[in-house]
Amino acid sequence: MKSREHEGLFGGARMDGLDVLRALAAMLVVFYHLFELGPPAMKSLLLWPPNPYGWIGVDLFFVLSGFFIGRLVLEPAQFRPGAFFVRRALRILPAYYFSILAIVLFLQPGLLFSANGWWHLTSHAFLFHNLLPDHHGSINGVYWTLGVEWQFYLLMLLTAPLLRRSWGLVVALLSALAICWAYRTAIYLHGSDNLMLRFQHGTQLPGMLDLFVAGIVGAKLSLSHAKWLQRWAPMLLTIGIIATVATLRYLQSHLGDYWTHGFSIIGTRSLMAISFALLVLGMLHPPRWLITPLNALGVTRLGQYSYSVYLFHLPLLLAMAPSIPADWGRNGMIAAIALYLVALVLVSRFVYRHVEAPWITRGRQLTRSGTAARERVGTSDIAVANEAAAP
Repeated sequence: MKSREHEGLFGGARMDGLDVLRALAAMLVVFYHLFELGPPAMKSLLLWPPNPYGWIGVDLFFVLSGFFIGRLVLEPAQFRPGAFFVRRALRILPAYYFSILAIVLFLQPGLLFSANGWWHLTSHAFLFHNLLPDHHGSINGVYWTLGVEWQFYLLMLLTAPLLRRSWGLVVALLSALAICWAYRTAIYLHGSDNLMLRFQHGTQLPGMLDLFVAGIVGAKLSLSHAKWLQRWAPMLLTIGIIATVATLRYLQSHLGDYWTHGFSIIGTRSLMAISFALLVLGMLHPPRWLITPLNALGVTRLGQYSYSVYLFHLPLLLAMAPSIPADWGRNGMIAAIALYLVALVLVSRFVYRHVEAPWITRGRQLTRSGTAARERVGTSDIAVANEAAAP
């Protein structure tokens, strides 16, 4: 079911089903951090799935990103690297920089008064902070994913000529999988005994490539087998849900030793990649009985704001947490969570409307002006693409 309110990936219409997945990914991460960082009474209230593994929302975001960016690279009759770079930069950087500014002004002003603080700001500004262990989560714990995302964009930009050839796409994707599995095997066999360092090293781009690859494969299938996918979407969605539940059951048994257990490190993310790719393909044509109530509940709208939700949920939680009495009972914690979620949605909506959306529009205008000039000499245009790619 397509919403006509805002421009998207397929024929100029945004896909509501994919916005549902974006909202799901964002809220998985939000509730995971509520569970991890909230007071003990909140932990006991939230001690139910998916909190033990709410971090998989990041993996779902990466699969969605592989799908969206894969479409941007594979679909156009003529790929324009400059337009791709401009639109990607103007999609993720303005809200990202705005969130850094807000954190510095309201939570970490000390960063402005030391050379080390400026070094951290510089690494974040140029999106290589995830490569430095001391910078990995120094300003906002979720920013490491933006570094991985940006590096994935650069990789797609460099390999686009290869990916747009049928044989090149197969070679590139198989090579990416081989690199990913070899990298994670090296982490398992030779990685640091420090689990935080294992996490930081294991979640660099080489260790996350299977998630992006799954999304790119989904993008290719959506281009070459669109009618088949529309027919079999319900089956794919069902299989995707079953596969996701099975993967989560496996994760549940290895929550305590994920970064020391061989298959957990090497293979689990590939299982998630396949499961989430099936969900993406299934939600390209979601059943009406599912998408209609979700639209009515505002879930698809939340998916539109999901990037800002992701950027601001942790700073807002850290700002509000000191004012939540630790001895509040169940009802008090429910009220605190509700207040936090309302504040988060309002902040995210504000940032989307006043920061994200204007820069998305500006990116379209800049790249379309170049397109118009080329159309006068007979050059084909890039297809309209969903600007709400995952963070």
